[in-house]
Amino acid sequence: MLEGIKANRNERRRWNESRDVRLCPILFADAWGFFVVMPYARPLTDDEFRDAELEYIMDGARMFNRTHPTGDFKRENYGIHDNKVVKIDYES
Repeated sequence: MLEGIKANRNERRRWNESRDVRLCPILFADAWGFFVVMPYARPLTDDEFRDAELEYIMDGARMFNRTHPTGDFKRENYGIHDNKVVKIDYES
């Protein structure tokens, strides 16, 4: 449970500091880290996932301090919101 609280607080901090359009926006997050509310982002299709792997992650790697996809590059960490690929789980 403590890891989840820490993750929620880190996501809230990252969103507040960057407001990056590649992140799923946070609509509300409590100060203690018990929950984060984001808009619905539909799951990626196979084609969208392949495109994201090549385009979004490699180009966006600088933002996440990465030079290549890492263990968090999983389909469930990304979705489509407002017709663009966004990272849903961006705690790390």
